[in-house]
Amino acid sequence: MKPRRRKGKLRRHAWLLLAVGFVLAVAWVWKSSEADRLSRLLTKLERSKRSMIEHNKLLEAQLEEFRSPAWVDGRARELGMTYDIKKRRVLFETVSKKPETKQSLFASVGDFLGRLYENLVKQR
Repeated sequence: MKPRRRKGKLRRHAWLLLAVGFVLAVAWVWKSSEADRLSRLLTKLERSKRSMIEHNKLLEAQLEEFRSPAWVDGRARELGMTYDIKKRRVLFETVSKKPETKQSLFASVGDFLGRLYENLVKQR
């Protein structure tokens, strides 16, 4: 009777080995197809990235052109937004100097008293 048990165990092990082999084969095929799909997707995305970089460079060049004073002046002339230079008025703004402060304690007290006296005289 012992030999029968061995045949039964061998058959069970054989079926188990075949099932595990089948599952591993299916997993190997699935992994390969997924790797191929992801490789194609990566290639497509890299091509798209290169295309976007080139398009971005083109847009940056156009932006630099649009920012140039020569282009702005040309467009203003085309649209009639210029006027006679001889009639132009130029306004200059005077810059007031900030009074210098002296670093010495006695000099600052003297300046304070001088400004106080000037303010009192101006009020009268």
